[in-house]
Amino acid sequence: MIAALALFVAQPPASISQELEAFRTQNHIAGLSAAVWQGGRQQYAQAFGFRDVAGGQAAGVSDLYRLASVSKPITAIGMMSLVEDGRLELDSPAAKWLKDLPAGHSYTVRQLLCHTAGITHYRGPSDPTTACFDHFPALKSACLLFIHSPLLSPPGEKYSYSTHGYTLAGAVLESATGMRFANYMRRRVMTYAGPGGLDCENLAEPPKPNRTSLYRASQSGPVAETKREDLSWKYPGGGMEATAPGLARFGDALMAGKVVKPSSLQQLWTRQKTNDGKEIGYGLGFDINADGTRLHTGAQQGARTVFYIDPANKLTVVVLCNTSGNFDMAALAKSIAARYQTPLSAKLTP
Repeated sequence: MIAALALFVAQPPASISQELEAFRTQNHIAGLSAAVWQGGRQQYAQAFGFRDVAGGQAAGVSDLYRLASVSKPITAIGMMSLVEDGRLELDSPAAKWLKDLPAGHSYTVRQLLCHTAGITHYRGPSDPTTACFDHFPALKSACLLFIHSPLLSPPGEKYSYSTHGYTLAGAVLESATGMRFANYMRRRVMTYAGPGGLDCENLAEPPKPNRTSLYRASQSGPVAETKREDLSWKYPGGGMEATAPGLARFGDALMAGKVVKPSSLQQLWTRQKTNDGKEIGYGLGFDINADGTRLHTGAQQGARTVFYIDPANKLTVVVLCNTSGNFDMAALAKSIAARYQTPLSAKLTP
């Protein structure tokens, strides 16, 4: 019997825009931007609300939003590019590149990237990393903010999410390349997002006019943050910024094998294991979902973000906002993605 293919058409952009604007207003978000790339083409890009509420500046698709923890998959990709070049081994101790680590810090680069190294995370108001306003030109010096904190568990014993572990990974990258983290990432990785589409948020450089102001959600509306935290200490794990179309374009290039080789991507997208052989739900920089999709979300001062990739449908969805708060960006991205995903009934049938 000749196979029949049912026609599948994505819902019109108007329905996506309505959902995004409703989400923004219901959650008291100042500004929000979303983009969809599929199969090498941009399918959708739109912004809502305000880049700067007080200044009356409307949000635009070329605005830069903080990525928060969505920085982690981008860093993992950068680390994998070093593996491809033969300058890094995932299963070598981080101490090979960072000679003055404390005793007992025997974790590998892989363990840093999949959160099984036992490195601390944020520890509350007294933690110097909770709200940091100092600028760190080198990540090795930034590691001094936390490196003498006790390990939460022996390396490889269990999954324990850590932005600080990614700062260590970035310090390894700087040691292996002899370059500042931001400079290497700009040259080797971020270029695939297109001009101005992806960068580290460097407050020591002249301010970018399209960088969004920062807010936190409240029932009376978004409240402006009075002082911007300096993210230089955690560029690898939570210090990047991007436009929504730029990051979505980056995801498309990643799936197409342009950023790293397909074999490297397979490693990034393989669930990692603890020492006892138990699989965790995290690869190298990515959450690996049971339905085959890859995901990372982010939350920090003035930001909630989501980076969603569906390899089966060659689909990338990005949603970024300039407001912190308790709202589900992952569910929003999945809802948008559903409009572009081929339903089971539309696949080839006998």
